[in-house]
Amino acid sequence: MGALLTPVERALYLLETILLVVFLSAMIFLAFFQVLLRDFFHSGILWADPLLRHMVVWLGFLGAAFAASQGKHFAWEMPRPKNPALGRMLGVISNLSGALASFFLALAARQYAREEKMYGHTLFRIGGFSFPSWASADIIWFGFLLVGLHFTLRVFVPLQEEMK
Repeated sequence: MGALLTPVERALYLLETILLVVFLSAMIFLAFFQVLLRDFFHSGILWADPLLRHMVVWLGFLGAAFAASQGKHFAWEMPRPKNPALGRMLGVISNLSGALASFFLALAARQYAREEKMYGHTLFRIGGFSFPSWASADIIWFGFLLVGLHFTLRVFVPLQEEMK
């Protein structure tokens, strides 16, 4: 099991790192360029502000998944049990609960994204391209799914320790 999880975790870590760097870099560049255009040329890019707002949501969910992969997500703290086996069992229960909650939230968010697609709203236009609202809503369910996947993978960490 551990031999399979390590490449999956590494691939997710690499993908999330790349996406976080690309999104943050693009946001910084676009926001800086927008400020320059406004201050020096008294104009701006019409679609930049809505795009930046939605990129913040994307960045937030990617950051949450990245934090969950490192075990640095928000969590309830409790005293460590003196029995190591009990501590591992509580870790498994905690990660399973987080995974279950994340997957249920992903299902609800997926329904929301489907409804957004059904209504066909447009967030903004860039030339002839319309940016649909469901594309922005997709990060919500995808983000919860990714967080749930990290919780699921972390379930096996205490089990691997038990087998050593």
